[in-house]
Amino acid sequence: MTGKYYRYVGTGEVGDILPGVGVISKEHIQARDDAHQQAIEASGVYKPTTAPKKADPDKETE
Repeated sequence: MTGKYYRYVGTGEVGDILPGVGVISKEHIQARDDAHQQAIEASGVYKPTTAPKKADPDKETE
């Protein structure tokens, strides 16, 4: 893993397949390796972001 995260920016259809990237999703994605990272950045569908925050299992959600 490269440690770099990307967020969906609203271009491209969710569910479409991007060569070298995978299926477009609204979820944050993390680049697996340098080639995957380059494909993500070249796609224009995702923009760099920080790692998504993990839910705190001790907090109750309503």
